[in-house]
Amino acid sequence: MAAAGGSAALTAPLPAARSFWLLNSWGDLLLFVGTPLLILPLLTVAKLRFSIAQIGLVVAAFGALGHNLPGMMRAYGDRALFDRFRVRFVLAPLFLLVVCEAFALRDLPALDVIVLVWGLWHAAMQVYGFARIYDTKVASFSSVTARLDWLMCLAWFGGGVVASDWKKGELLWIYYKSGGPLVPSSIVLDFGSLWTIGTALITVAFAANALWQWFKGTPPSAVKLLLMASSFGFWWYAIVVNRNIILGVAMWEMFHDVQYLSIVWMYNRNRVEKGHSVGAFTRYLFRRSGAMVGLYTGLVFAYGYIAFLPSLIDVQVVSRLLHGFIAASGLLHFYFDGFIWKVRDAATREGLGLRVRSAARLAAPGLPPWLLHGMKWGAFVGPVACLGYLEWGGRQPSAEQCRTVVDVAPGYCQGQLTLGVALASQGQLDEATQHLDRALELEPDENDHAYAHYNLGVALGELGRPQQAVEHLRRALELKPD
Repeated sequence: MAAAGGSAALTAPLPAARSFWLLNSWGDLLLFVGTPLLILPLLTVAKLRFSIAQIGLVVAAFGALGHNLPGMMRAYGDRALFDRFRVRFVLAPLFLLVVCEAFALRDLPALDVIVLVWGLWHAAMQVYGFARIYDTKVASFSSVTARLDWLMCLAWFGGGVVASDWKKGELLWIYYKSGGPLVPSSIVLDFGSLWTIGTALITVAFAANALWQWFKGTPPSAVKLLLMASSFGFWWYAIVVNRNIILGVAMWEMFHDVQYLSIVWMYNRNRVEKGHSVGAFTRYLFRRSGAMVGLYTGLVFAYGYIAFLPSLIDVQVVSRLLHGFIAASGLLHFYFDGFIWKVRDAATREGLGLRVRSAARLAAPGLPPWLLHGMKWGAFVGPVACLGYLEWGGRQPSAEQCRTVVDVAPGYCQGQLTLGVALASQGQLDEATQHLDRALELEPDENDHAYAHYNLGVALGELGRPQQAVEHLRRALELKPD
């Protein structure tokens, strides 16, 4: 769920608000706030039977792709919502599908940069949306509070990227693969330091405002504070503290998906029970029935299965087209969630059980909505066009760019690997072996490290260390006999 913006503009709530919770105390604590307490035991049990790579693959498919489906169910199953945003719901999928398929057919990873950044924004804004919902429950409508909530989500999620060698290195590496020009490592490191300082200042301002609102008699929701603490803490645990990247991504994806699947189910069920204008499929699926919960979950898993198809199809063109479809699905999910969950909209508030009076819709003064929306699309089209143009020209990461990745993210395996290969090709074998060894140390269980073992074996052979060279070449053949 994306940003629930504009809640500060709401007027006072109607009397006798239902409760502080969206579902109930136990439901909210399990599905929205204390979700890590559900995920960690499940992963512990799963690791007894499956490898981490298998767990990561399943979560990436059924979670990352599968959880796109419920948002589409809402977009195309709620007649009132579809009528309101008909143009967006028709044209956006066509546009994104064409763009993603074009990039996929040319095997251009420029869109991956956009997906990574937009995915981070999406995760942060889902937490922000829940924060504003819980504050609305307790009539905390301060615009300062809303803005600080937004800044806290942005700062702490971005701070996790700054502190994570893997996330930071991945973003920089894909940027270079997409044809991006060299960014000096000093600039990246200084930016990280400034972000950390900014996060500290925002946190102090957030705490001071919470105390001020408490003295005024309009304190923020205690559930919101718990939600933000658990979300920020689990994000940092998954991508910074945890040393297994595949497991960390799986943990966070499960956290994000449980929240999203639950809120979509609750919202659509409320719409159906209150007799609102929804399609026949939505009315059938979102009923109070355990069987329907099972069907809902099954549909999500069925949609997620599409992510397995590219690896099962030998025809390269078809495989790339499927990759393009998967990318388009993710981008469409991010886009839809950016406007269908606004708490300032009366229908959204009612579906979430927020009994508040109507409020005027916020709009940028002097700008028609279509122009404002077009400007937001420019933030997507501009970077994609620039990176696509650079990459289409055949630009590849240079050794200097590879070294920059290692300088700013020494714990990023791919950076160490590519720098080692680049140095070996230039005849700098001693330094090359150091980086290739480091890549294997960082992620010793990677199934695709045949490339690292092969290059390390060749370099060691040229350095006159045949016994070690044979060991690595043999391991490369074990991983990839072809």
